[in-house]
Amino acid sequence: MNKQILFTALIIVSVLNNACQNNGSNGAKNKVAANHLDLLKSHVDTTVQSGNDFFEYANGGWLKANPIPASESGWGIWTLVDEENQERIRKISEEASGNSGAKGSNSQLIGDFFSAGMDSVGIEKIGISAIKSELDIIEKIQTLEDVNNVTMQMQMKGTALFYGMYVAQDLENSEKMVVNFGQGGLGMSDRDYYFNPDKTTSAVRAAYPLHISKMLTLSGINEAQAKADANAIMSFETALAKSHRKLEALRDPQKNNNPMSLANFEKLAPNAMFGKQLNVAAIKLDTVVIGQPEFFEAYSNLIKSTPIETIKKYMKWHLISSMAPYLNSALDKENFNFYSTILDGTTEQKPRWKRVLEMQENYLGDALGQLFVKQYFPEKTKKRYEDMTDKVMEAFAEHIKNLDWMSDSTKTKAISKLNSITQKIAYPTKWKDYSKMEISRNNLAQNIIGLINPKAEIIS
Repeated sequence: MNKQILFTALIIVSVLNNACQNNGSNGAKNKVAANHLDLLKSHVDTTVQSGNDFFEYANGGWLKANPIPASESGWGIWTLVDEENQERIRKISEEASGNSGAKGSNSQLIGDFFSAGMDSVGIEKIGISAIKSELDIIEKIQTLEDVNNVTMQMQMKGTALFYGMYVAQDLENSEKMVVNFGQGGLGMSDRDYYFNPDKTTSAVRAAYPLHISKMLTLSGINEAQAKADANAIMSFETALAKSHRKLEALRDPQKNNNPMSLANFEKLAPNAMFGKQLNVAAIKLDTVVIGQPEFFEAYSNLIKSTPIETIKKYMKWHLISSMAPYLNSALDKENFNFYSTILDGTTEQKPRWKRVLEMQENYLGDALGQLFVKQYFPEKTKKRYEDMTDKVMEAFAEHIKNLDWMSDSTKTKAISKLNSITQKIAYPTKWKDYSKMEISRNNLAQNIIGLINPKAEIIS
């Protein structure tokens, strides 16, 4: 279990225990408890028999009073808390937008990013040309080596082509970080969408090439060519999906954890030229972890046997699709229609300001966090919770020491384990530094690309 989650759970248990122990100790506390009961009582749906459906009985009143908004796929108490914070963050962002501050400051980064995101007129004017440099480099591809070089460049810029790649803790040694490669490259969620015959999946599968064709048309390709390209892309992705493991086969962590030397990885997938790909990313290593070896063998053969022009169409499509939320409204709305409405059932986009705030949180989280803390979470408040946490830790240590069923040596190990818990209270002691990032007010898409990997440069 994640230590932070565990620690939060321990605090909750401690608070609940104290509440139970103190219940009825005086009239004031009883009054507070009664108020809480009144609040919970309003959540009850008395039209439901508790013995038939206790969940509906206990929560039905709240559910009826809080229908899921059209712009959301879910709703709950924590969403309401988040709504309040969203308004605060919006205020911070608008203020920063009007008074950006010194270059490289958190205020400048957040203010200019928010301005670029909210400039719907400017975004419409730029249109697909916002990613022209990336589209151009794909168009220049002539050889398989070019395909591999540009594939890694696009991976670095946030467009995952052909496969997935990420850095994470080694499953067999948590003190070691490793580069993981896994199956990927599909425009729909997983392989089942390409093959399952049920009615719902078949409907999505039929809608997908129509979506590709419409997106390509909106990006400037004539309708007939866009339809032909969409069919070619669908055929290529279907061939790629054949080598994907099914969802149930992905549940076994051991079978999907295959350490391998880089030399052997290159032998497994020679046409992918992973040594050269990693050089493009300036990554030096001799060992990688492969999730699904059979996928990479098939992927290597597929890119060798597929015409370069088809691969270029596939690459352009995935670039446009991944960047659509940051482009003009027609591309953004069509992207939402397929991935949010058809796939997830969400019928309405969130307001633009909320979407821009989500982008800020994803790519400039610590810069935004520092501005939030400065305005809404003073140092004395953090100190209060740190002191409370220390007391909880002390109480647990004392509890362990007084256990009559635990040996002294086991108590020592238990205390050591308790002390190893990392306390993450309110906000970090060391923030990420974004001061060298180049954030402009006139190209949201390029802001996103730069924030994904500031060192990524187009290969010419």
